[in-house]
Amino acid sequence: MKREISRPRRRTACSWPPGTSPTSRQDREAVHLDLIGEIVGWFDLIALQEIRDDLSGLRALRARLPRGWALLFSEASGNDERQAFAFDSAKTRVGEKVGKLTIPPSRLADAGGEAFRGFDRTPYLAAFEAGRLTLLLANVHSFYGGSDNKNIERRAGETRAIAWWCDKRSDDPHAYTRDILALGDFNLPRAEAGDPIYDELTRRGPASARVPDEDRHHDRRRQRLRPGRLRARPYRSGSHRPRRRIRLRCRDLPTTLG
Repeated sequence: MKREISRPRRRTACSWPPGTSPTSRQDREAVHLDLIGEIVGWFDLIALQEIRDDLSGLRALRARLPRGWALLFSEASGNDERQAFAFDSAKTRVGEKVGKLTIPPSRLADAGGEAFRGFDRTPYLAAFEAGRLTLLLANVHSFYGGSDNKNIERRAGETRAIAWWCDKRSDDPHAYTRDILALGDFNLPRAEAGDPIYDELTRRGPASARVPDEDRHHDRRRQRLRPGRLRARPYRSGSHRPRRRIRLRCRDLPTTLG
């Protein structure tokens, strides 16, 4: 049964974390997709990771969303996974820029350190417009590999390179937009100072507060924005939806646009 939800006047966006993506490698039944589709509909734009190369799951989600919702998705890369954006086209417009976060081979060491050789899953870029704001989103799903030092350093290199690119482009007068937001799954071991991934996220500027889910610290976003251009907040139960008896464990990190 569909419920009427009180919606804010501002536009809202979030990132769907790994392991709960509607089109991940986990098997999904129709009832799961129904619930996922309803949650997605609470927002105006959502960045998805762990999308299978087979798009049938993503298409099944789109079929459960209201008229006017649209999709953008990348080519498959590491682990045969895509990144995608789902958005309400009546409230959020796609800008002129869609592509990948690329770094020339000659600048890889500058961006991510001497050991950085490129991304396992290249961050997927798409510009969106809401009101007078044009925001470039970088949909991130960082390499994981394991918890040993070698894999953590590789992950830190990817994070360092993303922060470097956001910082560089946001200061470039020729950039399509200087308001840039990297969001998604950075595979963050611990959301605290001293963690190498967290330190890379915060070294060049602000990163969001997490919404705890037991002891998991996956989702982060890095923002490089001009003052006053974006309001960011963790998503709290009851923030703009009716109270309910069902408990949903979400690690979504929404952002308010406009």
